[in-house]
Amino acid sequence: ITDRDALLRQYFEGPQDKSHLTTEMLLPPVQAFDDAHGVRRLSTKGLFKTVGGYGGGPFVSVRSFLNNGSIGTADALLFAPGTSKNRLRMELDLITASVVWE
Repeated sequence: ITDRDALLRQYFEGPQDKSHLTTEMLLPPVQAFDDAHGVRRLSTKGLFKTVGGYGGGPFVSVRSFLNNGSIGTADALLFAPGTSKNRLRMELDLITASVVWE
């Protein structure tokens, strides 16, 4: 989570000056390991928020520990105010889980 938050702060700007995205820890993220295509993966699901601004929503992140020692990460954020997010979040789950690293 710490690494993900550092990347969010560096690469994702919030809507206001000096605002940035981070993981919402009031409802801690859920993590689970699995194996797919012979690769060990860590899936993280939780909520993100904007520090110094407004906005947030669910996220899903899949970190793949590749056989050559490198790590591949697919991270998806969903910001859709006023919209039911269940179907959209399921689509993000499928998209991030289907990434194959070579």
